[in-house]
Amino acid sequence: MNDQIKALNTYFWNVGNDIADIRLLAEGALALYEGDAELLHRLGMKNNEEVAASAFDTIGTALYDLREKIA
Repeated sequence: MNDQIKALNTYFWNVGNDIADIRLLAEGALALYEGDAELLHRLGMKNNEEVAASAFDTIGTALYDLREKIA
């Protein structure tokens, strides 16, 4: 029984660490999306590349949804 509890504790510890790592990756991707990469959206709109600009917006939406799910 103690071995099972230890294994379960180890599992939850590892999952918690993995979620923290995933959150950091998502936050970094969002920071890049909101900062440096915003220029890509403006370039797409300026050059009548609506499909590319829309795809960029979709990526942003997915990142925001991912951050919400992790939180």
